[in-house]
Amino acid sequence: MSSWPHITHRQATALAAFLHELRGDWDTAGIVAQIGYARDLAPGPDVAIAAIRAAMSATNRTPGVIPLQGEHWRTASSVVTRRPLEAHERCAICNQGQARCEQLAALPDDGHAFTPAGPRSAAVDETTGEVLHTRDPGEVLAQVRAELAARKPATTTEKELHHAQH
Repeated sequence: MSSWPHITHRQATALAAFLHELRGDWDTAGIVAQIGYARDLAPGPDVAIAAIRAAMSATNRTPGVIPLQGEHWRTASSVVTRRPLEAHERCAICNQGQARCEQLAALPDDGHAFTPAGPRSAAVDETTGEVLHTRDPGEVLAQVRAELAARKPATTTEKELHHAQH
């Protein structure tokens, strides 16, 4: 693992201003946010290089690709080595890292909050950081549906019953 530190917010803001100059169609605040999601994937210089490479590709329409795996993370000789995520950094529902989970949770049809996987985690390829085994999609969907159903407001009767019991 590199001895370089993670990218700081100040550095991310400066890098975002530069990237916005390269890609006027990319919003500066959005770039800062995506760099923030990528900050734990690699040391600061590697995140900066990946962000610049992502901006250089005309096929990348938004800065949302920065924290995702792709060619922009490749070095001249190999893939940037990423530290495998520990169980508490991986979501038990979607099996993604916390930053990616929170991105997905913002989508209209997702609806789950980050839930640490605990001491047991999925196997991760140490070279790419890619999840090797994921949970059954049906199991994940059932859990998300149950969480969404639990969020529905309680009826007056249920509220009164709850207050009466406590």
